[in-house]
Amino acid sequence: DSLVYSLDEKKYYNVEVLKDTDIYSRSGVMTDEKETPWILGEAAMVEGTAECSLYGRMKNLTKLLTLSALTYLQSLSVRMLPMETPVYLTDNNYSIFVAMDLPEYLVDYNKLPPESPMSYITFDKALAVEIKVENRYITLEIFVSDRNPYWWDLGETMSINTQLLFVRIVKVKNLKIHRTYINTFSNPLNVYLNVKKWSSLDVSGQSVLPHIDSHPRDKDLCVTVYQITPQFTGNGKLFVNFTEILPIPSLRVILSHEIRPDYEFMMERARVITNPEAAVTLTYSLDDKNVLLYIGILPGPQYSAGKTVKFSFKTSIVRCLVRSRHSVWIPSQCIVAYNTNPNVIHCQCFMINIIGAEISVPTLHLSEVKNVSFFRGREDNVLPPLCAIIILSLFAVMFFWARNKEKYEHVRDNVIVLEDNFPGEEWAY
Repeated sequence: DSLVYSLDEKKYYNVEVLKDTDIYSRSGVMTDEKETPWILGEAAMVEGTAECSLYGRMKNLTKLLTLSALTYLQSLSVRMLPMETPVYLTDNNYSIFVAMDLPEYLVDYNKLPPESPMSYITFDKALAVEIKVENRYITLEIFVSDRNPYWWDLGETMSINTQLLFVRIVKVKNLKIHRTYINTFSNPLNVYLNVKKWSSLDVSGQSVLPHIDSHPRDKDLCVTVYQITPQFTGNGKLFVNFTEILPIPSLRVILSHEIRPDYEFMMERARVITNPEAAVTLTYSLDDKNVLLYIGILPGPQYSAGKTVKFSFKTSIVRCLVRSRHSVWIPSQCIVAYNTNPNVIHCQCFMINIIGAEISVPTLHLSEVKNVSFFRGREDNVLPPLCAIIILSLFAVMFFWARNKEKYEHVRDNVIVLEDNFPGEEWAY
């Protein structure tokens, strides 16, 4: 077999293994051309099974260095698709060997169709320096799976809606090969996961713009507020994608965390959208799963007082998950980053292991908040007035009982009127 390596003027690279192989061709793009250069080398696939011994790895590395056509690229950040063909990245001080070394028990889980979109990672020199601690040559093993081999770790309340990206670090120390993960590091690993299915909840509603001279309570009642209970702790991102705004595409929208938006809050901080298909997001981090998220909606500036706007939107909650060593999927080591769209989830992770993303529908509780009253009446809470009435009734009963008893005693009892004492009496009182 032979290898074709090409680099065009737009700094795209393409690797293709020819003849009869099961290797699919993959492509990537180099970015950040103003930075110092990396050297990128490509090596042909070695026939036969992968050798896991130190001798086999050193032999493959020697073939890699011998067969590689090293090309200087004006790039530091490299967009890397997981390929069966090894990739060698180096500068004057550090080297990373990227290879797909799939364990035998996971072979059946990474079969992807030739035209299937591939998840990929990007990393820069700062992350490479942090990964490279003691060894000059670090192997970064990467592969993608459409299925989750650890599905039982998710439980009934979680699900993975994207491809899984497996990232492991292989070090050679004291003539031994060590496969390891990194729990925490300061420079995030940018992971782009291909979405298999995007789930969302369809919501429709309306809102009326109050009159300027209305009572503050009536103004607050005009704000259409939806509350969402995430039910999960950790990092997440709330997506609200509008599909329709009628009759005029003008709307005030705000997504808030823990604070229920009122009229003044909406007028001061709400975002005005004029695109009927606009998207609004809220990135949050929760320590308590009972904390509420709010979506506040009010007619935009193009509406006059008393006019009604009708709207429809789709909402979802996205979380990036990393499987820890203790077989637990945790959302606290990754955040949902800015390049997320319905086809790709962009995760920035501070932990290297198995990475996936969950796209959940907020089934509980997405409901419109109505009949908000800031002044409670007797009908809102009958207990205080009832207690007061009971106490007053008891006081009245006791008062009349004591009065009648006193009158009865005056009539019934014989009153003995004592005379005054005289000096010298023997039995004076």
